[in-house]
Amino acid sequence: MKRLIFRADRLFIKICGVCSTDDAETCLAAGADAIGMLLGKRGAVIDPQSDQLTLEEAAALSRTISERLPSVILIHSTNIDTVSDIYEAIRPSALQLQSDFSNDELRALKARLPDVQLIKTLYVTPGKDAPAVIADVSKYLQSEMLDAINLDSARGGSGEAHDWNVSKAVVASAPPIPILLAGGLNPANVAAAILTVKPDGVDAMSALNTAIRRKKDPQKIADFIHAARNASTEPDDVRNSDRI
Repeated sequence: MKRLIFRADRLFIKICGVCSTDDAETCLAAGADAIGMLLGKRGAVIDPQSDQLTLEEAAALSRTISERLPSVILIHSTNIDTVSDIYEAIRPSALQLQSDFSNDELRALKARLPDVQLIKTLYVTPGKDAPAVIADVSKYLQSEMLDAINLDSARGGSGEAHDWNVSKAVVASAPPIPILLAGGLNPANVAAAILTVKPDGVDAMSALNTAIRRKKDPQKIADFIHAARNASTEPDDVRNSDRI
């Protein structure tokens, strides 16, 4: 499988909620660095308006694309056996952990799956200030098991942005790990988000959908990636002026 690569000189771009090989190929052609896939609960009826996949659908998509474009599975379970079973069934490049894990649990998960890359989502909820989020980041960094942290809005996939000034402060605190920005990003606002927050990567989902169930809009994907790449190539003294 192709691994996630985070580079200091290149913005990392993930397109999440990808449900088909066609959309994965569109992301690859447009210059995305990874795709994200959402899993429905095992045995549950999947909402036809959601971007969730069955385990079998996600495994098939991963097999098709993951040698050419890294794939990330978003995981809500905190049961290490369940998480391990999902990984073994799908074999993605990385797991994005949406729920809370202790550092001991992260170490146990990494011991079980030594080759997997791990992204931890932290939620910038209303009323949660920058020092609180920075403290959360510091806590998770103590495990030394994570490959990146994803800062998202209170409800992931809602299309709602959070307070970028909080995420800006997190990035400016210079954690020794890539920080990805998510939550309400779209082709029209991603440049402003990058120039404000100065993240190592961006992650978009619902704003890139069409009105058709489980389908991405190729033009929106192209526009999003184009805007993000342009913003990320601002001179270093402008783009990184606030990063300590």
